[in-house]
Amino acid sequence: MMVDVDAPTQPVLRYHGNRSFRDPGDLSKYNLSRYRVDPVTGCHVWLGALHEKGYAIVGTNRSGTFRAARLVYMRDVGPLEPGEYPDHTCRNRACINRAHLERVTNAENTRRGAKAKLNWKKLRAIRAEYAKKKTPFRKLGKKHGVSGPCISNIVNNKRWIEGT
Repeated sequence: MMVDVDAPTQPVLRYHGNRSFRDPGDLSKYNLSRYRVDPVTGCHVWLGALHEKGYAIVGTNRSGTFRAARLVYMRDVGPLEPGEYPDHTCRNRACINRAHLERVTNAENTRRGAKAKLNWKKLRAIRAEYAKKKTPFRKLGKKHGVSGPCISNIVNNKRWIEGT
């Protein structure tokens, strides 16, 4: 069997589980108009089912459930590459407003998460303090609520690399 390597690949749409489907036409079968507009924030707050962590989900047991924000993003903007996510800039997980979704890498999505202890400002301060005083990694880690090896990875540009 010959495979055409120049043929365009169809986007993979993953749902909350381990299966996927590749037909972008499948997006049209989901009703993504079940939301109310919050007049203060402009969020399109999903009125359907929510995932246990508060994300808007849509689908059935038969087809699987999918994150509604991902579907909206793929419908309105286009496919997401593997490792890319639609991040809620409004920080409202139930929001499906396309204007509040930004394509980011997995690394950036994690950095922006609610449990993130560091941000770019703190990170630059850590690197500057280490460069200036050679403060031990363990001491810097204790000061910023992370481990010494985490600080080592930051200082040695193994994690939190600018531009990722």
